[in-house]
Amino acid sequence: MSMVHHVDIGTATRLALSGALDGRIVNIGDDAPISLHELVELAGASMAPVAEP
Repeated sequence: MSMVHHVDIGTATRLALSGALDGRIVNIGDDAPISLHELVELAGASMAPVAEP
């Protein structure tokens, strides 16, 4: 899953509402995807790996 910083969301929203992004495609997501396990670790928890879907 891709991540996006809250400041980037705010900036993109402000620019979109001002019309500065009219007719443009803008990507504010991160280029490096993060796994669910990494996301859980960022939250300060742990998650045991499993082989089941």
